Amino acid sequence: MESFFDLLKSDFYYQMGTFAIPKVRDLSELKQRLLNEYRIEIPTIDWNGQHFIRLSIQGYNSEDDIQQLVNALARLLPTMAAWWPNMVKYYLWG
Repeated sequence: MESFFDLLKSDFYYQMGTFAIPKVRDLSELKQRLLNEYRIEIPTIDWNGQHFIRLSIQGYNSEDDIQQLVNALARLLPTMAAWWPNMVKYYLWG
């Protein structure tokens, strides 16, 4: 399975994509913390017992914006994981 970072590094251009993230205790809290702490507004999805984010890249987004999302998730997910943090690290970085 490709990691989140592998998908973002792809040479294939994606304008919109849905990415699985490790299951968190409270998905709405993750969404609020991304907005309040990092000024990142991104849809979060709970589907079939798994959690996802939907990334949409527009003309006004920069590579720095994507890196900010990746960094924010790297900080937040281990503290919010529904399961142990080492698995979150494995999930994100493969």
